[in-house]
Formats: sequence, C-alpha cells, structure tokens
Amino acid sequence: MLVQFEGGEVRARHVILAAQAPHAASLVAPVAERAATALSQPTYGPFLSVAVETNETTAMPYDDVFAMATPNRVFDMFTNQAQALRPAGRRPGGSLMLFAGAQRAAALMRKTDDEIVERFLEDLGELYPQTRGDEIEAFAHVFFSASASTLDHGKLYAFLDPAVDRFKELDEDAQREYRDILKRFVNLHSFLGQIVRVQDPIMEKTYVFAKALRSRLPSRGEGGLDLGGDAELTHLRTDKTFEGNMSLGAGASDELPPAVTGGGLGVQHEPDTELLSTIVDLLNERFGLNLGNADQLLFDQFREEWVQNPDLQNQAKANPIENFKFGFDKVFDATIIERMGANDDIFREIMDNPDFAATIKGFYLKEVYDRLRHDGDCVGDHWKLPRDDHRNSPPL
Repeated sequence: MLVQFEGGEVRARHVILAAQAPHAASLVAPVAERAATALSQPTYGPFLSVAVETNETTAMPYDDVFAMATPNRVFDMFTNQAQALRPAGRRPGGSLMLFAGAQRAAALMRKTDDEIVERFLEDLGELYPQTRGDEIEAFAHVFFSASASTLDHGKLYAFLDPAVDRFKELDEDAQREYRDILKRFVNLHSFLGQIVRVQDPIMEKTYVFAKALRSRLPSRGEGGLDLGGDAELTHLRTDKTFEGNMSLGAGASDELPPAVTGGGLGVQHEPDTELLSTIVDLLNERFGLNLGNADQLLFDQFREEWVQNPDLQNQAKANPIENFKFGFDKVFDATIIERMGANDDIFREIMDNPDFAATIKGFYLKEVYDRLRHDGDCVGDHWKLPRDDHRNSPPL
C-alpha cells in the first residue's frame, strides 16, 4: 500500500482502516474493489447512549470492569470509563456509559430524554444497587432544567419513589433515625445557605433531593393531635395572662381575677364555637408564630392572584376539587417562587418547611376552588368576583 501526500509518501505492507463502513468503502475502493463493495452494504441503525456521572466516595463493585454486555436490560452495553484510572488510586466519583442500539434504541428514542434517563437508571440500579444514589442526579436534572410553571412533579416523584420504598422496608427505629438525619441535613443546609454561598453542586443537588424526599416520606401518624385531616396540631403556644392568688376567702371581693371567666359559675350554656377563619390564625396556632395583619395581606394577595388566574378559573368550572388540586399545586409553587422577594421570612418557611407549605396550600385550595366554582361570575373575558372578607373564609 502506497499513500502519497504533500511532502512525501508512506509505504506499508498492511493497513488497518478505522472508519464506519460507508466511509471506509470509498477509501479502499481504488485498491480493493471487492472489499469496498462489501463495506458499502451494511446499514447503520440508531444508537443511543446515556452518560452517568457518579459521586461515590468508596470502592464500587464495578471498579475492575471496563465493559460488559447486559442482556435483558434496557441498555445493551455497560462501560466504566474511569476503570483505566483505578490502579493509580481510587478517587471519588466516576463516569459510566450505557448504550442501546438497533430496534430497541429506535423505540426508546421516541420517548423524552427524561423518560430515557429514568429507564436507564432504574435498570442500572438493579444491576448495581450501589448506584441508586444517582437518583439524585436524575432528580436534579429535571428540577433545575425546568421553570416553576413547567416543573413536572410526576417525574420528580418517579425519582423519589425508590427511596421512599427503601424507607418503608426499614424497621421503626431505623425510620426514626433516618428522618432525624434527613431533617438535620435539610435544616443545616438551609441555615448555611442564608449566610454563605453554596458552591458545591453535589451538595446543592443532594439538598433539593433530600428536601423533596422529606415531604414525600409517609406520615408517622404520631406526635400530633388529629383535627380531622385538614390540620394537625404539632406546635402549641401558651401565653401567661394572670399571676396571683385565686383563692376566695371570707370577705373577699366579688371581683374575680381576670383569668376567671363566667363569674366563676361554671358552664351555663354551650359556648358558640368559632372555627379558624384566617390562614394567619391557623399558622400561628399550629406553628407557634406571631404573624399579623401585614402577613394576612400577603396571603390575601396570593389568593386574589390565584382567583384571577384564567387556567384555574377554567379548571375549577370543569373539574371536581380532587382534580382541581393538581393544577392548583403547580400554580401555588409558581406564585411562591415568583414573589419570593416580597417577604423573605415567610417564603423561606414555605420552601423549607413542608408542613408549613402544606398547611397554606390546603387552606387556600378549598377557598379558591369554592370562589371560582360557586361565587365567580364570568362575563365575557372578565370575571366578576364578590368582595370577600377573609374573616368569612370557609372553615377547613
């Protein structure tokens, strides 16, 4: 074989040609016509690859594996790109590549990227359970690549559910310890995020995953007073209104201390009960806060924004409240994120405390739905809504 090029020539007895068959065919045609004809026949199909960045800190069972076929998996080939570097010492993290080809790849490529990643990671987790920590990577990919209005909670839950299933398999003591560790991590990271800039992407991804997972774990069913499913008393605030001697002796004044009501005569009739009427009342009672009228105005602004939302208006008219909840959840999150600069303290509590956020969401879900469903009056493209005093809000 003689290859001539500008400035010289190269003569070789044997040549190894590394190129895809259609391209190789034209290169060898001048010297090997039959080989060129054969090389022009193969047809290449689709080829799908998924790269997985890992963040493990200890040895993994695949450290000595560079590549292997994976029959009966959604991907055909597993490769460990970092295997060649392992003899020099085990450093944290690595890179895995998963490949699928031919008809299987063609079928997969009709799905979205997120669906493909989910399928590949699920099979990778079955092949090597130690890689299930990469659920965090998949969750973070969906979470950070979407805006508040386009965030798909179903996809996020799909990455959280395997961790929830593993949690359910733990005994009661292990579940309690797990919850405690998760809570302390989320709270500590949230606190540090207020005073320093977090520059570790792995830590930030772990934080958003852990915070979402914490709210996804099944309820403990303990530690609170059940108030019917709509509210649960977990915090109690007591205020001292009187200190002194309440005994009544001979010649005592008819005037009783301010802590005694009803003239000391006991219950004379059934008292009128007043349900929690505002979200501020509910949050103060449940979480031991001291929110005031200014905070109530903020929540009233939220409510009006939701009531004036055209999508929610249409959804409320056409759906029962169970279905309306799905649309309301998305708009709720978008509203909170868009208005975060208005009242930082409340917003941080909403974003960092799942119970706090759920309480607000549950309170306004029914109120917004009822107003749109029953009170709203659509005229043309405009909605006429009655003025509403938050003191007359429907009870939970």
